[in-house]
Amino acid sequence: MENPIQPYEYEGKQVIINSDRLLFNAKNDSLLVYSNKHMAFSANNHIHFDTGDEGNFVVNANLIHIGLEGDKNSPAEHAVLGDNLERILNDMLEMLENLLYTLEYTYPPYCVAPPVGPNVPSGVPIFEVTKQQIANIRNNIPLFKSDRVKLPTDNMYGK
Repeated sequence: MENPIQPYEYEGKQVIINSDRLLFNAKNDSLLVYSNKHMAFSANNHIHFDTGDEGNFVVNANLIHIGLEGDKNSPAEHAVLGDNLERILNDMLEMLENLLYTLEYTYPPYCVAPPVGPNVPSGVPIFEVTKQQIANIRNNIPLFKSDRVKLPTDNMYGK
């Protein structure tokens, strides 16, 4: 990630405002700030972006990094598109349910699971245990999705 030239190193025209506090207030319309290269916000404590109850915080860029790795490099982990993940996981669970249905009616109905691990009680039909595990997974899939963070489903630049 390229950093802007520091004020003490810059050799062109620049304006430096140095004060104990600065306040910019656009009372009737908007505050617009533009830059040809970089725009940096830095604080020793916190940076807040607040909107009203009906407002949105929109970040529109080809590549968005949220946070940095411990070595200050860009993060490498991809964000998950929750709706797509939910569809794929539900398709997989449906496939498993269909497989279980086929197996359940291929074997005698008295087929029971041997005790395997702490989650499978002795004498419980293996298919019922597995169906319950699938139902538990399906019920927890929506927990993957953030209610507040939304991602575009396509690459805005067509790459």
